[in-house]
Amino acid sequence: MSADPSVHRERERRFFAHLHKLVQDDRLRVDTTGGRRPVGSLISFAADLDREIDLKRLMSQKGLPDRDLLARMPTGMSVDVALSRRALLLFRRRVGRILAASLPDWEPLLEGREPAPMTAAAVRQALAQLVRDNPAEVPTTVILVSTQGFTAEAHEVAERTARRTVILVEPNAAGGWTITAPPEIGDLADLLDPEADEEKEARIAAEIERQRADLLAGGLYADRVAAAVQLPLQRVESALRSFAAANGLTVKRLHGRVVVFKGDGTLSRPGEVSMGIIETFRTLFRGNDTQRKIAALSESRASILVQMDKAYADMEVVEKKEAQLKEEFAKATVMGTKKRIASQIAGIRKDLERRQQLVSVLRDKLGTIEAQLHSLELVKQGKTEGLPTPEEVAKTQAEAEATLADLQAAREAAGRMDLSSSMSPEDQAVFDELEAENAAVKAREMQEKKVMEEQESAANGPAEPARESASPVKAPPVVAAPPPLPAERAAKAEPG
Repeated sequence: MSADPSVHRERERRFFAHLHKLVQDDRLRVDTTGGRRPVGSLISFAADLDREIDLKRLMSQKGLPDRDLLARMPTGMSVDVALSRRALLLFRRRVGRILAASLPDWEPLLEGREPAPMTAAAVRQALAQLVRDNPAEVPTTVILVSTQGFTAEAHEVAERTARRTVILVEPNAAGGWTITAPPEIGDLADLLDPEADEEKEARIAAEIERQRADLLAGGLYADRVAAAVQLPLQRVESALRSFAAANGLTVKRLHGRVVVFKGDGTLSRPGEVSMGIIETFRTLFRGNDTQRKIAALSESRASILVQMDKAYADMEVVEKKEAQLKEEFAKATVMGTKKRIASQIAGIRKDLERRQQLVSVLRDKLGTIEAQLHSLELVKQGKTEGLPTPEEVAKTQAEAEATLADLQAAREAAGRMDLSSSMSPEDQAVFDELEAENAAVKAREMQEKKVMEEQESAANGPAEPARESASPVKAPPVVAAPPPLPAERAAKAEPG
């Protein structure tokens, strides 16, 4: 499920919040001393408990005094609802009880591991302790919640006796909840599901969208969608019919399975298995012949795919039986038993060959139908209304070419007019005058620049060529300046 403690905490709190609302609902009926009665007609008192103290003790033993971790952990919530009726106007007499408890596995969550589903032994042990700690002399409805789920064997613990009814609640991998209860109280199990109807419909719609690509290969199967979302088949079939109606698809029950496939959208009605005579005649005279053929072949393709799925499922069962017989043959010690098993295996293999031949025939039929469907789709696309005829295309093309030629001629005439009358004689004379003045100014600037460069070159003198083996030039000796005279001697040296 998940190794995140906050996920388990959220699931725990969500269910118990739903249970508190459900206790006030008149639809909730539980076993009492007077039979199954609505909880709303009784006097109820709910006591909320948890095992947070035990959780803190376990965290302390493991050296994990972490407040943040504690705030994310499930606390083992429980609710004890006492149901009573008035007796003699002043007294109350207890007639029933609802006891719900969450059974989180703390140790793996504290260690960052994903907890394993609860086994049947663990469920029985928790149930015995729960009943021992909360004795009652009235019929009790026990609801055990495991946010990590239950094993398949643990589901067998769900039972109903004269004094006790056990119901198991767990989240499932599809995003919903699984309620395991005795068959005779299925209505109670439906009420205990905390997932709202809108959430269920949203999950079904998301799964239909995920499997929508199957429409290209044949169709959508209601049982496959139901298995993926883990919801009742009837609810999924209803959602598929709505989906088919909204998207112009056909829905039919083929070989016991509800299938949605591409057709003309008029071949079936919700709940119908096949067309009636009136609908058949309407279909024959509605639309063109190609569309009717496509619809009929689409239905045939979906039917063949259903038969192939069933054949493959039967072959899988037979193969498992053969594997089981092989194990029995290996363990057998009596020759007669071995001969019997060998005879059974030979019969099974012949059965497999026959089923394989059936699948081959169905596969060939499917290939033929798909090829015909492809051809009809091409014909349908080629005959789409609104396409122009070849003559209309040629005429329109000729008109377009003539229009382009006229535009080209007009553009060339406009160009010649621009070249011939772009300037008047007066404008041209002024233009030539300005161009001449501009050229004279540029020539004078170039001449002045050349003269300045020659003068600079003459002032610097001719450059001496570099000598490869020239000796270093000795610098003249530097004569140090005499030190300054004292102020008195400087005054005497001045002439009077």
